Amino acid sequence: MDNPFDCMYMRNFDSIVISSGSHQAGLRCETTSTTAFTSHLAEVFATLPRRLAECRPPGSAPPTLIYVNSPAYFYPLRHHRLDCRTGPRLEYWNRLASELARSNGWSVVDSFAHTKPFAIDTGLTDGTHCLSS
Repeated sequence: MDNPFDCMYMRNFDSIVISSGSHQAGLRCETTSTTAFTSHLAEVFATLPRRLAECRPPGSAPPTLIYVNSPAYFYPLRHHRLDCRTGPRLEYWNRLASELARSNGWSVVDSFAHTKPFAIDTGLTDGTHCLSS
């Protein structure tokens, strides 16, 4: 992974919060495999905490690491004909990414679980309005 931040910048932080959108894999289905997607995330989850730890002053508390996975996505609202994101596919990618994050010491905010009911509900009507509102 390229190092976009030098230590002079990173040593000012004691936490990292990241999310992984699904655009990288969802809009390039024919060229981006699940393995390529998860390999990139594995590198990010391993490299960022190590880089932050290297840059923090000696004796600093360990950094707080938080990963926010992708929200549920209602597939008929796709704007690109090659978009292959579906609910089951996103759920699978999020599960893999969350497992990778946790195995590298990250806490996970399950955005997918929080947004899935809404995505399903809007999918039953016009894509915008909820049945219960």
